[in-house]
Amino acid sequence: IPTNTKQISIRCDKCDRKNQPFYTTIASGFPRSTSTASNGIEITREYYDNDGNRITTANVGDTITVKINVRSRRGDIIPNVVITDLVPGGFIAGEVTGDISFAESREDRVLVFLDVTRDGQTITYNAQIGAAGSFQIPPIHAESMYNPQINATGSVGKTFTVSNAFGE
Repeated sequence: IPTNTKQISIRCDKCDRKNQPFYTTIASGFPRSTSTASNGIEITREYYDNDGNRITTANVGDTITVKINVRSRRGDIIPNVVITDLVPGGFIAGEVTGDISFAESREDRVLVFLDVTRDGQTITYNAQIGAAGSFQIPPIHAESMYNPQINATGSVGKTFTVSNAFGE
């Protein structure tokens, strides 16, 4: 559906009152304009190579480590927080480790559920690089599931560049 679409018309010549057509649209992605925010939670995400160096470039086939640091800025525990880490294009996320309640790696994101403490937690996962290009890094986001005013959005506007190791 084009982005400037205002109305969709569906026509069904064989439909009657009992058999009305319906449709569903599903949209995904991340906001093009957002800003860093910290409303009770502080969150950062960085990428590292196998030697522990912070990186913004890699080669196709490399495995990198993603480190997420999160902490409460409220002086207490913030229960039931979900972290949404939308991964750059071409990244294939692996198993998540850290002091968490539950985590799920999906095709385009990693979801982490935990109680956030004042001392903070580090969550890590490995990601394999599967495609060459220059990819926008979506901002990481954390939010209290039962009090959405407590949230944080990490750095915005960064890119990650992936080269083809074989020069093709």
